Amino acid sequence: MIHKVEPERSGGVMREVWLASNRRALLIAMLPAWLLLTSGLLLSVWLGMRSSGAVVTSLAVGVACLTFCWGIWLLVVLQHPRLGYQQGELLVYLTPTRPFRVPVDLVECFFLGQGPSHLSAGKDEPTAANVIVRLAESSHPWKEVQVQAHLGKWSDGYITIRGAWCEPIDATLVKNLNHRLAEVHRAAKRDAAGEK
Repeated sequence: MIHKVEPERSGGVMREVWLASNRRALLIAMLPAWLLLTSGLLLSVWLGMRSSGAVVTSLAVGVACLTFCWGIWLLVVLQHPRLGYQQGELLVYLTPTRPFRVPVDLVECFFLGQGPSHLSAGKDEPTAANVIVRLAESSHPWKEVQVQAHLGKWSDGYITIRGAWCEPIDATLVKNLNHRLAEVHRAAKRDAAGEK
């Protein structure tokens, strides 16, 4: 959904979501983490209730707090889109923390690609549609960036966003991304011409 606008947590500036995450796939991928979280929480509560010692009770409370914080962090990661736009920057979410903020004037276009889904480690790994972002030749600081391999790849001025972790990708979505990018580029040129 390319024109979804949502408030950014810092400063109240609105962020446009250009490519949403695949929440269903993320929830399935997080299932083992949630099982571990629940087990750790229950174990720490059980140990705390059975123990009369302050050390074991403190340890149990500490484990419970850590597992709760981890669960909150997983929910925050679930809320991130894969691509967004805000104040002249393409927001690229290929790590679980903050986005990479690429100046949108360095973004040339979006391609539809296909590659391994990175969902299984077998030889017969399924493929998935990918979105590929091409950056300008002049974008030297943005040529190579370390990202999480299962979410994408950033190499030689190309950003590959793996489709298994995004909303469904097709030619229409890529066309809409390029259309919105062209609108943003035209608006930036108008603003630059108006300032002169």
